[in-house]
Amino acid sequence: MKGEVGLILFGILGIGLLLLTRRGGSNYYEPPASSFKFLPPEKPGRRYKNTETWDIEWNTDGLPSKVTIHRNAVQE
Repeated sequence: MKGEVGLILFGILGIGLLLLTRRGGSNYYEPPASSFKFLPPEKPGRRYKNTETWDIEWNTDGLPSKVTIHRNAVQE
């Protein structure tokens, strides 16, 4: 009796594994299409110029108390 129950459980487990392996269908991972972002091609005359200066005020403990960043970003 115990051998028959074990054999039936083993058979059900084998059939379950067989169905699980056949369910996938493909052998490679295909990410969802929404994860890709296509960027427009670079235009030959498109260049950027970025200049940046920092003004830092220090306190008596030697730590920065105020930081001001001046940026000038221009598309040429």
